[in-house]
Amino acid sequence: MIQNPKNLFSLEFLMNIFSFYLLSYVLASILKEMYRLQSQISFMFEEIKEKNSVLNEIATKDYLTNMYNHKSFYKYLKDVIKISESKNTPFCLTIMDIDNFKKVNDTYGHLAGDTILKEISSMIHDHIRKTDIAARYGGEEFAIIFPNSSIQEAEKICERIRKTIEDHIFLINREEVKITISGGIGCASIAPSSSNQHNFVELVDNLLYEAKHLGKNQFKCSAEILCLD
Repeated sequence: MIQNPKNLFSLEFLMNIFSFYLLSYVLASILKEMYRLQSQISFMFEEIKEKNSVLNEIATKDYLTNMYNHKSFYKYLKDVIKISESKNTPFCLTIMDIDNFKKVNDTYGHLAGDTILKEISSMIHDHIRKTDIAARYGGEEFAIIFPNSSIQEAEKICERIRKTIEDHIFLINREEVKITISGGIGCASIAPSSSNQHNFVELVDNLLYEAKHLGKNQFKCSAEILCLD
């Protein structure tokens, strides 16, 4: 071409240049479309992941209190039992119930009762450890699992919760209302035994009713460490 500059303007040369730019344009368009599709797929995966997280939250949490629901409670209880078995550490459980809650609902209505449940669940969350698992066990019943905990540690936390609720003023229709809770606390370890998790839950539940019969606004603890198989 240097020897014959006229070749620069030959049809063959111009066609080669045109083909090169056309190929570059096509490749750039394909790469751009691939990048767009990749971004779109990534966005879709993130959206699916987020929706799955929301669905999981709905399936495992109580909508009113944002605590784990009854079903999730037993799932986490099984998990804690497995961990306690592998690490050979005890764990504790409390089941607590709002005193005279039916009277509150009958007097102020169920919406007021829902407000109280929300406030109490928030107080419970404020006092438990990050490793503890709080659940709405029933209508006005709450349960807390204390992994790797002694009965003394669980009792201190429960007493702080009880005292906080007792001292709190609940405002219902501009009226000040006082609320108290009662509960049972049990401690368990893993060892060969005829006992199981249902026996343990029943033991703690019985302690709750014992606290009720003793005058309410208190926790009843078991001095015995139950061995689970």
